[in-house]
Amino acid sequence: MVTDRLPDAVTPDPYLRRVRKDEMEKIMPACVAMFTEEVGVSPLAGDGGLLYQARVAELVGSGRAFARFDAEGKVVFKAEIGAATDRACQIQGVWVAPSTGAPAWRPPAWRRSSATPWPMSPRSSAST
Repeated sequence: MVTDRLPDAVTPDPYLRRVRKDEMEKIMPACVAMFTEEVGVSPLAGDGGLLYQARVAELVGSGRAFARFDAEGKVVFKAEIGAATDRACQIQGVWVAPSTGAPAWRPPAWRRSSATPWPMSPRSSAST
């Protein structure tokens, strides 16, 4: 999917925001679940997840990890910006908590947030 503008009918989700460094423990279970569900192998296999945790920390530290948390602080939606240029970016690692009941292909939090880098990336390529 490629877009160069936000559709008029899409309302920004005020609860979708960048993940903070102090939230690594909250985001990791969602990241591991997404990877395992998509690839069929846990990213914790082999080295115990050290390389995977470092990659997630890199995404969080660079401001490329986004999530929506519920009232208890659990992740209900997450996505990251993978490759990015001044003209485009790739959305990766999209995951919706099974408890939301939302279809995986159309999560409720998949809306523009004030924290998303649209001005930096007018064309976005989304992949799951």
